[in-house]
Amino acid sequence: MIFEKSILRLRSKSAALVLDRTHFMEKRSESKGLWLFFALTYGIMLLTWGLMALYQIPGGSATPGSPSPTCPGLLLFFLGGFSPSIAGVLLTWRTGGRTGLRELWRRALQFNLGWSSYGVILLLPMMMLGLRLAVHMMRGGTILASPLLTQPLRLVAFTMAMILGGAVSEEFGWRGFALDRLLGKWRPGAANMILGLSWAFWHGPLFFIPGTAQAARGKAIVELALFAAWIIPLTVVFTWLHIRTGRSLFAAVLFHATINWTNSFAGTLIRGGLIDQLTGMAAMAFFAAAAMIWWKPSRRPGAMKIGP
Repeated sequence: MIFEKSILRLRSKSAALVLDRTHFMEKRSESKGLWLFFALTYGIMLLTWGLMALYQIPGGSATPGSPSPTCPGLLLFFLGGFSPSIAGVLLTWRTGGRTGLRELWRRALQFNLGWSSYGVILLLPMMMLGLRLAVHMMRGGTILASPLLTQPLRLVAFTMAMILGGAVSEEFGWRGFALDRLLGKWRPGAANMILGLSWAFWHGPLFFIPGTAQAARGKAIVELALFAAWIIPLTVVFTWLHIRTGRSLFAAVLFHATINWTNSFAGTLIRGGLIDQLTGMAAMAFFAAAAMIWWKPSRRPGAMKIGP
């Protein structure tokens, strides 16, 4: 009897070890390539934007009198901007092969999002723009005449820049590759914090590169900290949208482009300072809290499945 009990105890322990090993292998598969993604993204960024910041190579002409960028500077600037999507596509191919690339492309063409999701994507940034303008006017500020509204070709070029620079250049990495793997490994709160901080500080060199809109603000460290405080709640909204739309990459690209468009357009209407930034941060924190209440994410890590 004692011998039989010992055998049963050993069998139960062996089964538990097999289950633990299976769970470990599943979690390892779900997060496959995650840290390599961050290393590759930051590596390309440091070799491009990092060198531009170190050697003060101009990266744009955001303000009058700022230095004009050179051809090598523009090449480095755009290559650095595409580093998340470059890393995301390469590692999707490395970990999933052609099947993984087809799935990524399917998500990029996933237009059927539902009216409510399109409402969030298009109206939330406009609501934030309206709030910023209202607060600015209540403080006695004036609304400037935007040159974009009187120059149609410039408006088209501006819109295309917002779609390609930031949206397409980043989202195949952040939401196309990294987010699912973070949600498969950690709870949503931790996943959002990791991705939000990674996303925010990836922009760091832009605050030191001559001619960029970020560097034009001055006080680079303070501005970067404020930017990070704004982008972390924005990450929560992105994650809510990601799950609500069934991991649609198109939704992430469109939302990113709309956020960038309204923020940059606001810069042509007002010359806001700290109060304007704090208004944007408070609004984004409110929307992130609303998303968390509406979403009610699962507390169980690994709830997000990678793949079709």
